[in-house]
Amino acid sequence: LARTIAAVAIWRGVAVFLPFSAVYDPSFGKATLLYRCVYAYLSCFQFRYRFYACWLLMEAVGLLVGHEDASNVQVLQCELAIVPSQYVNAWNTSVQRFLVDYVYRRVPACQRAARQLCTFLFSAYWHGIHAGYYLFFGGIAAMIAMEQLVGAPAAR
Repeated sequence: LARTIAAVAIWRGVAVFLPFSAVYDPSFGKATLLYRCVYAYLSCFQFRYRFYACWLLMEAVGLLVGHEDASNVQVLQCELAIVPSQYVNAWNTSVQRFLVDYVYRRVPACQRAARQLCTFLFSAYWHGIHAGYYLFFGGIAAMIAMEQLVGAPAAR
């Protein structure tokens, strides 16, 4: 429960003190590049921590009613990920398991990258028919394929 409270505090604190809407203000464009990058980076914490707060609350309730594996996110692994696959593997883990079982493993035997691309494209379709989802999930698939190609430690 403490992790849930911390996630809510970070989410709401960042949303109040560093609202993302400030980047649309004309004066924001006049600030230094460093300021704009740091502000946008910190402000984006509110978007991730909104999900963390919901998932951690769900986990706490799940544990209270006796579910042994109610976890859906590994916050530290997400925040400290150094390669895309680490982030993906720690984010929305129950959906990850579903996608592995019902999409990835059912794609006819082919290269790992092709299976991953199919899985990410299915996830984009699941989220909705918007170009942004396909660009995002296709981009993640490409980053993970590149990670595996160059032999990043997390890809092994």
